[in-house]
Amino acid sequence: SLLDNKTVGSSIIPDSVTSIGMYAFKNTALWNKPNYYGIVYAGNWVVGYNGMWTSEVSFEKNTIGVADYAFYKCSALKTVEGLSDAKYIGKGAFYGCTSLVTVTLSTNLKKIEDYAFYECVSLYNVKFPIGLQKIGRSAFYKCFSLQSVKTSGTQLTYIDDYAFYGCISLSEVTFGRRLSEIGECAFYFNGNLKNLSFPTSLKVVGDRAFYKCSALSELNFGDGLEKIGDSSFAYCQSLTSINTPSSLKVIGDRAFYNCPGIENISLADGVEKIGHYAFYDMKKVKTLVLPYSLKEIGNYAFKGLNGVNSIIIKSSIDKIGSHAFYGCLNATVYSDASGIMPDWNTK
Repeated sequence: SLLDNKTVGSSIIPDSVTSIGMYAFKNTALWNKPNYYGIVYAGNWVVGYNGMWTSEVSFEKNTIGVADYAFYKCSALKTVEGLSDAKYIGKGAFYGCTSLVTVTLSTNLKKIEDYAFYECVSLYNVKFPIGLQKIGRSAFYKCFSLQSVKTSGTQLTYIDDYAFYGCISLSEVTFGRRLSEIGECAFYFNGNLKNLSFPTSLKVVGDRAFYKCSALSELNFGDGLEKIGDSSFAYCQSLTSINTPSSLKVIGDRAFYNCPGIENISLADGVEKIGHYAFYDMKKVKTLVLPYSLKEIGNYAFKGLNGVNSIIIKSSIDKIGSHAFYGCLNATVYSDASGIMPDWNTK
């Protein structure tokens, strides 16, 4: 039965505890008294697994938390009953549970910790709770079977680095109204993702966040976006247009590198910096108008746009990098800048 604080002693797991480390109670009397499913309890916390590998486990009623790496590489585990009561799920709690297919999380869960479902390659369905605020680093790394990430009904503010890296079956992603940042490589190499819409709350898209999302064809930036990181949308070869909001200030290096399907680039006034190779080799673009706000264009930023027939540069520009427009063979460059005419009478 469930060991609670009254059974073992009031000091074993204080109510203030929100996390328990890996193997914290290993080789104690508790460890040698798992329940029927092989689950080791300390108070109302799952602190490990000490049984025969099984396809199904069931948590006791009122289970509050799961310790770090509690079910580390339990490769036979397919079903976890009672997880919906747990307020805390530790780092790597189900790391490498390659047969786990579905999980239901507690409505009281605020954070999915780092590596929580790392390489759970059979996991195809996760219901994200309304109280969720953060998804940790590599939480769903290489969950190859995961088909959708629906967080529009949550309080999610931050998606950490590599959170959904390599989720190759992922075809639907929705974000809530409080999301402020998407971390580095968060959705890297999600080749089935076709449409994205960002909320107005989103400020930053991290480096390589949507790198090699090759099926992505529709991209709607929110009106609050301020920065697109380096290589954020590089190799998104199905994209056809880019329309930035006026809030956007920085477009990072290689942000849209090797996106050959893009036919239209519309940069709203507000952009101050365009990084190196940002719009490299977009042969289908015909016209390029740079906003008044733009101060800096990086090296090779628009190299190879040989379909462009006109480039309009505003007078506010401070720096144009080397080879910025290299290979724009058919372009006529227009500028509203005024220059100082030479005095031809001067000897």
